[in-house]
Amino acid sequence: MKRNTTRLFSGLTIVICLIFAFALTVAAQTGLSEDQIMIGETVNVSLDVPSGARVSAWSCTPYGALSFSATTNTGTTYKTVATAVKPGEITVRATVKYADNTTSTVTVGTLLTVLEDGIYTVGNEYADDYYSQSGAFYLRSQITYPTSGGLFVAQHSQNNFGDITNKIYNYWYIEHQGSGQYTIRSVADENKALTYSGSTFSLSTIGSNVTTAAKWYIRGENIIPVSATTKCLILSSAAPEGTYHTDGNAYTYFNLHVNGIGGIAIENWSFEKENISGVIFKKNNSEEFKTTFTKSYHINTDTVNFSELGYSIKTYHYANCPTPTFEWFSSNSSVATINKTTGKLTLKNVGVTTITLRAWFSPNTYYEDASYEIAVILKENTYFLNNSKTNLYAGIQNATLSDGNEIEQQLFDGENKQKWVLEHVESNIYTIKASNSSSYYLGVKNDSASSGAEVVLRTGNITDGMKWRIEKGKSGYKLISCLSTPNNNPFVLCTYSTSSTNGEKLIIGGYTSDTNYNDEWKVCEFDRAILLAIDHGDGYNRYDYFSGTKVNLQTERNEMVSIVNTVRFSDMTKSNIIDYMRNNEIFIIHTHGSKQSLVIKRDNSRVLTMNDLTGVDLSNLKFVLLLTCRGGLDYNKSNIINGTPQNIVEKLVVCGAETVVGFAEDIYTTDCNRFAVSLTDKIINQNMTVQDAIDNINYSFYRANMSNFDVVAGNPNNKLR
Repeated sequence: MKRNTTRLFSGLTIVICLIFAFALTVAAQTGLSEDQIMIGETVNVSLDVPSGARVSAWSCTPYGALSFSATTNTGTTYKTVATAVKPGEITVRATVKYADNTTSTVTVGTLLTVLEDGIYTVGNEYADDYYSQSGAFYLRSQITYPTSGGLFVAQHSQNNFGDITNKIYNYWYIEHQGSGQYTIRSVADENKALTYSGSTFSLSTIGSNVTTAAKWYIRGENIIPVSATTKCLILSSAAPEGTYHTDGNAYTYFNLHVNGIGGIAIENWSFEKENISGVIFKKNNSEEFKTTFTKSYHINTDTVNFSELGYSIKTYHYANCPTPTFEWFSSNSSVATINKTTGKLTLKNVGVTTITLRAWFSPNTYYEDASYEIAVILKENTYFLNNSKTNLYAGIQNATLSDGNEIEQQLFDGENKQKWVLEHVESNIYTIKASNSSSYYLGVKNDSASSGAEVVLRTGNITDGMKWRIEKGKSGYKLISCLSTPNNNPFVLCTYSTSSTNGEKLIIGGYTSDTNYNDEWKVCEFDRAILLAIDHGDGYNRYDYFSGTKVNLQTERNEMVSIVNTVRFSDMTKSNIIDYMRNNEIFIIHTHGSKQSLVIKRDNSRVLTMNDLTGVDLSNLKFVLLLTCRGGLDYNKSNIINGTPQNIVEKLVVCGAETVVGFAEDIYTTDCNRFAVSLTDKIINQNMTVQDAIDNINYSFYRANMSNFDVVAGNPNNKLR
């Protein structure tokens, strides 16, 4: 039988043509509403199919990069909404099922999904299973620790990994550069980014012109160098490389490298966006970050700029956040004020203040704070403690160094039993040690935190009962025992009563803000004064000025006293006199003299001349009084300026003395004795300058008006304190 081959071929041709035409129709109706979206954003997907066909499923490559909503249709047009889950170049496909139950997979389109610019943590979410280690692993960027490469994966829970000073190393600025390429910069140092060049993977400094070495594809769960697209970021070994310690815990870590893509779990990274912003401090020349820190400055420091603190300001913020503006605040303006704009501190009084740096990320709406503490302190030095009420001094009973020996108030004598060494322990907290001891401290007996507890010498381990917080009071300082709470009626060092009885014991008691200042103390620095008088054998007591002058110089003013020594002599060597000048701040001598010399031997056979002082540094001398004849004869200030002194007064200033008082004529011995007492009284007790003191002395009882021939060389406005 003859077969009809023409008809068979004709029917087959029709079927093939219909299938080809359907394929062309599907391709023509393929649709994605966008060609690029951010992670979390959506794209509309649609596909027209022949009559009787339907879309049974939607899919993508790589798998899981998109999630699809339920399918809907209008007639032969099928639709879904796809949400971006992972970054990369995505191919979208549909599975079409026909009326005869056959199926085909049709490519709908391609889509680029990208990470939004911002701060991320980058986790290797499968590494814990792969290495049988518990806990997640996060990419970390500590520059030098624990490895010199500075990049490693640390095993920890991100939420439990300390505060921002530790977490900041886990944060990364990820910024899309276009075409699915990114830079990955460290938030800890945004100048550094992940780079791959040649075969070297590192954390490197990059500039504003980003090179290929600093660009990475992020495709699905792989981090791929743009310069080597067959490789990806991977953990470097099959086992942890060690542990490092931070925030009081030990963490397993792995180093990293770039290797060929192999489809194994430890190549897979997740990206968690962190919508955070804040401000912290970075210690200069260090990787150390601080949310707060403490700095101490001596009270005699006037101003402090933030740049002098040893820290820089570090801000971090989410994408598109405005660059913050800053404001500064001081919690205690009596201790230090601060310029609101520049952060410049002006120190006022001893105490502690918290300085707040406010970073406004949205003006008047949203801010973050960081703070540090400034302790304005007394410098570590030796002091006398002068009670503001009784004007007596804290001293050791009988000058005996023994545990439990009483501390009492005493008349000033300048001896070691009344000297105390302040040692700064921490934020405005001190120990107060006996000056002639390495182990005896001012302390509360038996650490008794009760009003009336005795203050004694203590030795042994330093306890709170041997620590003192020092704060400014109304008429001195409050010495607050650390056994008490500072802001809750604290116990302070005070006298047993308000009596000025020599030898009365000291105790701790509640501070009272009134005018009875037995609970406040002047913390007094001291200088040294020497009073000299020659015994010339002529019947004149040139030492009669000693007593009154000593009392004046030992009087506290502006928290300063003088330790005064007196020496009567009939014969003194030149080196002895020069040593007295070098070892004291105040030098007064009553002897015979001339324009260029001082008599230092009873029979006038030895004198100290101007030439003997050549090359001698006397810059320690604040004040010199020469109770001698004609020491200032022919005084001319220009001789000092030109370094060509013509008399001994000028010579002493050229050698460094701040103020020198002498006389241009012969003077009377009795007048000199009166003058020294009156002059120091006016300066110390009446707060006058040297020149004003001389001009205001009542000379009606003198044999001559000494202000008619006095010479004040150097600084006439010197007040000594």
